[in-house]
Amino acid sequence: MTSERSLIILHASVTGTALDLASRLALKAHRLGFSPKVQSISLFPPASLLTTEVPIVFLLPTTGNGTAPPTFLPLWNALLHPELPNDFLEDLDYAVFGLGDSSYPKYNWVAKKFTRRMHTLGAREVVERGEGDDQNEFGVESTFPQWSNKLFERLQTIFPPPLGFKPLDDASLPPPSVVFEDATSASLSLKSSALDSGSTSKEYSGECRALEWAEDCKWARLSRNERVTRKDWWQDVREIEIEVEDQAFSYTPGDVLKLRPENDAEEVQRFIETLGWEKEADELRTWRGRDQAHPLPPHFPSPFRASIRSLLTTELDISSVPKVGVFEWLSCFATQPREAQESTLQQTEDDDEVGEKDMAAKLKEFASPEGQDDLNDYALRPRRTLTEVLYEFKRVLHKRIPIEYALDWIPSMRSRGFSISSSPSVHSGQRIQLLVAIVRYKTNLSVERRGVATRWIEDLPVGSRFPIRIDRTGQLRLPPSLPPSSSTSPSAIPAAPLIMVGPGTGVAPFRALIEERTRQGIRDNLLFFGCRSLTADAHYHRYFTELAERGLLDYSIAASRDQEEKIYVQHRLVEHGEKVANWLSDERGGFLYICGSSTAMPRAVKKAVLSVLRTQDPSLTEEAAESRWDELERQGRIREEVWG
Repeated sequence: MTSERSLIILHASVTGTALDLASRLALKAHRLGFSPKVQSISLFPPASLLTTEVPIVFLLPTTGNGTAPPTFLPLWNALLHPELPNDFLEDLDYAVFGLGDSSYPKYNWVAKKFTRRMHTLGAREVVERGEGDDQNEFGVESTFPQWSNKLFERLQTIFPPPLGFKPLDDASLPPPSVVFEDATSASLSLKSSALDSGSTSKEYSGECRALEWAEDCKWARLSRNERVTRKDWWQDVREIEIEVEDQAFSYTPGDVLKLRPENDAEEVQRFIETLGWEKEADELRTWRGRDQAHPLPPHFPSPFRASIRSLLTTELDISSVPKVGVFEWLSCFATQPREAQESTLQQTEDDDEVGEKDMAAKLKEFASPEGQDDLNDYALRPRRTLTEVLYEFKRVLHKRIPIEYALDWIPSMRSRGFSISSSPSVHSGQRIQLLVAIVRYKTNLSVERRGVATRWIEDLPVGSRFPIRIDRTGQLRLPPSLPPSSSTSPSAIPAAPLIMVGPGTGVAPFRALIEERTRQGIRDNLLFFGCRSLTADAHYHRYFTELAERGLLDYSIAASRDQEEKIYVQHRLVEHGEKVANWLSDERGGFLYICGSSTAMPRAVKKAVLSVLRTQDPSLTEEAAESRWDELERQGRIREEVWG
């Protein structure tokens, strides 16, 4: 491998898929003699595009209805500078793979816009842009393997290997991205991170807490954790209240609260035992990046001291459903030789050896394009967790995976975002309320699944202390005041009307907006709320009803199961069609906000709005109604905040 054949792989990962693809590209690059560096796009200085002589691969998801990931925005905004010349990036070789969902009209919008802009600035595209589609049966796997093959075929041509170089085989492992050493008590520091976390047991044991947002997070305590759905109801929804310790803390309606959950202690222990890490699990180690191209994750304090048990508890997502990249790593580990003195599975019989070969082959098949149907049946559809996969393949993995590879193949724990359901001006500015549905379900394995974050929340006792962060990039902000008309006095500037569609826990951010707007005396508030039953899961029903009685809110509820014919929010929206169309007119300047599940609801709401527009204005064609919707989106007057 030569340093001249370097490769930068930048990802704007949101759910972990782009990071998984980046890891796979890095493995392939290593075997072909390249020196790859994987990095979040947020950590890449825009000016480096002008100075780097290394080809760059961009992995760019499109979230929601054409929305760019927040980590991508600094680079994107820099590239949009109007004074950049057309030959600004003429020396840059690049490639783009987009991740999107073709059920949305702005499918892979971010990757498409980025490619066009790079072309305008003179950058050289190594290979035609690739696009992954979540709607496809195999998702990104329908196109990514073929695209990555084309990418490296071109890179091999542009940057040929040195004479005599032979590609490494598919079982070849690169060195681990981290190295560690035992941490002795004499070298321990009580500093847990850039954030003063107070006196915690981890500090006294010398362990560090890696906080993903150490520069701008705060510490908070849980003050309330109450179930608000009926006790015999199928779904457990909690009203959560936390109190932030910093008296200078503030937030605004529309903000999102970020939490970092922890894994269950029993699950962590099972993971450790499956891999044969019991003797080393609680050893305190100092973790360091292998070199400049392979640093520790940016939110890790330096030096970083922790046991593998601590990492598995707070930093690594052992309950996630493993993606293809994980199986690539596992297939490599399964073919590595075990040290005889460490092995508890001596191959003394021929059928033992054959069984291990079959298991190793199955892992390799799951990592191949041809094995995606079987992988979907094995992992994706039953939501089989990483811990469960390791247990089933324990025979070929036990004591074969070195701990120093942990950060390479185990997915990182992602922070989870929850819409804030309170307004700081109505509640104490240090108190934040959430509406959280506890995720619990069974798969075709008949095994109960619990969401990592909501399990942690469900089990969290009142008084618990944990770090939080406010994400201020939420879409559902208070609408701006309307410009005054000639008949409006300066002291009575009207607020824009607001239409809100929020079934289930999607109503949470609207409760915050309604609290703030009604506090200001704003009456043009129209809420469409969907639930199953008025007596079981009608969140904030009493509060909304009281506001409606006072004339501060037009409240329309669709309790879908309280009558023989199911009624949903889109049906209620049509019933209020005249007001909806009037408020969305240019004369009224109203806003439409949609929040909730990204399955069928947003599309059904759009269809209902288009029907309303055409009913209220019969001259509108289908195309004209669609154009009107697009125009309102461009103006920021239609906004969605949905989740899968």
